[in-house]
Amino acid sequence: MTRLLVSVRSGEEANAAVLGGADLIDVKEPNLGALGPASPAVWQEVADRIPSHMGLSVAAGELVDYDEQTLSEVPSRVSLVKFGLAHCAERLWHSDLQRMSQQFSQHCRLVAVIYADAQGCGAPSPIDIVEAAIDLKCGAILVDTWLKDGSGLLDHADVAEIGQWFQSARQAGMMTVVAGSITAATLPDVLLTNPDVVAVRGAACAGPREGRVNVDRVSRLKRALQLTCA
Repeated sequence: MTRLLVSVRSGEEANAAVLGGADLIDVKEPNLGALGPASPAVWQEVADRIPSHMGLSVAAGELVDYDEQTLSEVPSRVSLVKFGLAHCAERLWHSDLQRMSQQFSQHCRLVAVIYADAQGCGAPSPIDIVEAAIDLKCGAILVDTWLKDGSGLLDHADVAEIGQWFQSARQAGMMTVVAGSITAATLPDVLLTNPDVVAVRGAACAGPREGRVNVDRVSRLKRALQLTCA
């Protein structure tokens, strides 16, 4: 069954997500964009709070802005690290990603991120990213939206497109993840893309995505996911 990932910004939020039934935890700072990086101290705080069996990923921001030195501070508990590719279409982003992936320890793998609204943020094309992800042996592929303006994932890419990207990724052994202002109401349509994981932030918060993760909201999302997948 498709699993639920909740993005958190603190150990306290991680506790709420776990209590609400999240299957996976991601760490990000929503005030810093779609993949806003939290501090290494927050990464470690969350890693210390969640159960040892639970998968943990961290958002590392946009590749164009990243300080490679920080990679050395990724906790050993983290299994996936994701970089956005906004403003990378005219750069040698493939070689940059390769260099980053080579710095990870064996326990940790790279997530290839496709922005469905790529034209608005100067990101490479989805097909190019899928091909690079296969070449780099990424651990997962994430389809998300860069601009958090209230529009949803399927406002920028259709189910068939995403399904094709995921089919190629899955054949290469990658986990497939969807995100991008997903709510309980849009969940049935999003699940038609056949993802392994649905990732949320705003829908799990009391208020906007910059608010606080709420146990009841996570529980409702988990229940909606279970009912839709049944």
